[in-house]
Amino acid sequence: MGEESGQQVVVLFEGASDRLAFAALARRRDEPLDGVMLSDLDGITNLRTRLSALRTERGALVLGLHDAAETEGMMRMPSSSDAAVREPIRRVLGRPSDAAEGEPMTRVVDPSDATVGEPMTRVLGLYDAAEGAYVARVLRDLGVIDPATGVPADGGFFGCERDLEDEVIRAAGVPLVEEALAARGELGRFRVFQGQPAQRGKAVADQLHRFAGTAAGRKARFAADIVELLPLDRMPPALSALLAAVRAAVD
Repeated sequence: MGEESGQQVVVLFEGASDRLAFAALARRRDEPLDGVMLSDLDGITNLRTRLSALRTERGALVLGLHDAAETEGMMRMPSSSDAAVREPIRRVLGRPSDAAEGEPMTRVVDPSDATVGEPMTRVLGLYDAAEGAYVARVLRDLGVIDPATGVPADGGFFGCERDLEDEVIRAAGVPLVEEALAARGELGRFRVFQGQPAQRGKAVADQLHRFAGTAAGRKARFAADIVELLPLDRMPPALSALLAAVRAAVD
């Protein structure tokens, strides 16, 4: 996956399946990903650690999608006495040198302004709805979104309903998902799976969702295979919103 520290935009995914699906959508929409790093968290609970590492690597500056240039209090000075951590934030955000810890900060410079110094790193991401409270807490703790009213989407983190596999199954419908399985040579395996006692009587969409997670390799490519066939106007909203956020961040 390469190093994240040299990228203008870093997009975080819980795992490979979401990343591959996002890359497939970008290809379908002819959206280049130059200057964009797609990175797996290997579990959403690693979000805090990864954001903290990016903050350290890039002079403590981690921003989401929202336009922080006009949003008071969206970023706050980190609690650190280390000038090497605090000064780059003051420089980029245009805050006075005596800004206090926890003080609201407004970015008053254009991120494309070459006089600012190091380019900012925008960090965006995708997560499952069940992890929404955790993601919001991490983003608030790190000052990426407003601590009182912020939601993950304010910082460019978009939530899937249940998970991405569920969203693509609902968006595609059973026949198109089965077409994707057939193209991968797995439709026969799915028919055998449907005959298992634990699956009898379940809705086919639920069977498909369970089947997607029964093998690591299958789960990694399941959503991406469907995205490759899905009409563009039926893409899962969270995935489309994330791609729009990346486009806005690199423009």
